[in-house]
Amino acid sequence: MRWPAALLLSCAPALAAAAEGGEHASGGLPQMDVTTYPSQLFWLAVMFAVLYAVFSRWTLPAFSATMEERAQRIHADLEAAKSLKEEAEAVHTAYEASLADARAQAAAMFQAAEEDAKAKTWEALEAFRRDGAVTVAEAEAALDKAKTKALADIEAAVAGPLAEAVADRLMAEGRN
Repeated sequence: MRWPAALLLSCAPALAAAAEGGEHASGGLPQMDVTTYPSQLFWLAVMFAVLYAVFSRWTLPAFSATMEERAQRIHADLEAAKSLKEEAEAVHTAYEASLADARAQAAAMFQAAEEDAKAKTWEALEAFRRDGAVTVAEAEAALDKAKTKALADIEAAVAGPLAEAVADRLMAEGRN
């Protein structure tokens, strides 16, 4: 499209009036002059037709194509976001299941370790009690043996001299 030609055509009535010289020199608004209405209406129709042709053939189709492309891109992005959301939810669900499984395994391992520790503790306690009972029995036997020996030693060591001392004392009292 040749824009300068269209601009020249739209300005033609004003140029013609200026060339004639006198009509608009009186002042006032030239577009309100009733004698120029037919030419104004003609150029209005011509400019409307030109602008309509330009807009309907080039501008509006390009604008519509841009809007359609944008709408398609938005729709595609929304679909991609929806699929990514579903994928993220699936990953989150798998993560939660894995976490629950790991917690269950950890609880089972802890329970097994606790039971093993209790079993070992009870075994050690029973072994300690058995060893303690043996040690106590041996100590009691040694104590009884030592007591018996001590009593025998006391009897031998104390009874003889005590009997002599008692006898000497009785004899000494009997003489008195």
